[in-house]
Amino acid sequence: MRDPHFLIAKHQEEMAYRKKRDKEVERAGFSFSYQAKIKSQYKDNKPALPIFVSANQIKRAYRILDALIKTVSHLESWVSLGHYDKKDTASITIMNVSFRFELKETETKPTSKNKTKNSGAMEEDSVLPLILSFTVNESTWNRGNTECLEFKDTPSEPLEEKLDRVISDMFIAANRFRARDELYDRELEKKWAEEKRLRHLQEMKRREEENVKILERVVNDWDLARKIREFADSLEKSLEEAHDKQWKENLVEKAKWARSKADWLDPLVAKEDDLLGKKANVADLLEYSITKTL
Repeated sequence: MRDPHFLIAKHQEEMAYRKKRDKEVERAGFSFSYQAKIKSQYKDNKPALPIFVSANQIKRAYRILDALIKTVSHLESWVSLGHYDKKDTASITIMNVSFRFELKETETKPTSKNKTKNSGAMEEDSVLPLILSFTVNESTWNRGNTECLEFKDTPSEPLEEKLDRVISDMFIAANRFRARDELYDRELEKKWAEEKRLRHLQEMKRREEENVKILERVVNDWDLARKIREFADSLEKSLEEAHDKQWKENLVEKAKWARSKADWLDPLVAKEDDLLGKKANVADLLEYSITKTL
């Protein structure tokens, strides 16, 4: 294979390193402490392509994945490596949809009947068919569905001849997921807009209830001021027939004081009391009410 993709070269290098490390650690198995010392001299596994095939098929696996990775790289897609539960993992991202993939051998051998055609793909009885599988989940907002794409080696059509279908099916699936995500996002936006509208209505209702309480307080103060004035008028009228001058003058002062307090209570009159201070008048209260509503 000429000019392999750097991920292929990286896999070759990593597998050679792991093989050497594991062999050295195994040789040191006669002593636990010595084995731990040998193991500490080596690094942990670095992420590599998830290729799980026997040695007699590794070159073929490289050719298949090399062609796949190079092709998707020219289609504004990319490959990323990782680890999951101490196992190599890799994903191909197409249109922001991530396809987790692996290349492995099947667990059963092909029958002699199936081996009659295209023996170039599977030359020996010990060679197992390959499976290239992909798993894709819904995006972050909508993880409800998982889809799997699987492409199997067959005597009549080896994986090498299916790569065009592999790439086509991946793009079709990515487009389907993007369309579902778009519809989901629209539904989500509608839901958020409705929730925002309901919150706005609730806030308007709360402010209106506050305004009604302000209005009720204004009316109660106005009504109390009116009743106090009526009482002061009745009090002065009752003094017309009074004969005790001192008592009459005292009640007149009380009536005057009552009217003063009525003016202070009256929201229609802006009056400041020497002791009680200034009470909000109707202009201030209604302006506050309007401002809260807006």
